[in-house]
Amino acid sequence: MNLRLFSSPRRSPFHRTHPPGLCWVCDRHIGPALTCPYCEAAQPQRSARITGRLIALSVAGAGLAALLASARLRPPAPLTPIAQINPQSLFANVRIEGRITRNPNPTNAFPIIRLRDDSGTIGARLDHAVGPSPPRDLHAGQTLAILAAVTLDSQGRMILQGLKWSIPSPVNPP
Repeated sequence: MNLRLFSSPRRSPFHRTHPPGLCWVCDRHIGPALTCPYCEAAQPQRSARITGRLIALSVAGAGLAALLASARLRPPAPLTPIAQINPQSLFANVRIEGRITRNPNPTNAFPIIRLRDDSGTIGARLDHAVGPSPPRDLHAGQTLAILAAVTLDSQGRMILQGLKWSIPSPVNPP
């Protein structure tokens, strides 16, 4: 093993004319490794590599911040009547509000809640949805607002897969 440390100015870790990919101690090809696998000497990182990493990190951070800001500023989905949900709206995100027509079956692992508004009735699954209380606490006659994706159940019927749900507070006139 040849350990010629700083034997010439060419071998200095800060010398800019040293060819990239070669160890500055033993002159063997090591590629982009930061430590030489032959002599175990730490290789200097070039300023361009460090600058490139900082630029990539700052662009990624700015992109994430812009994505978060646009998601927070986006207006909520418009209220969709149940009658407008048709096979063309499969996999669309919709927001509906309706009354629960019957109590969900508490023994079912994935309870389906039937919702009715002025235009029609549809089933909704709230098994993984985010909400104020477990779906089993819901009962018939209660008003429910859902942000959901339109999907198909095992029998090919359209159903709402709940993403987020809430119980709207009743409006009391002054």
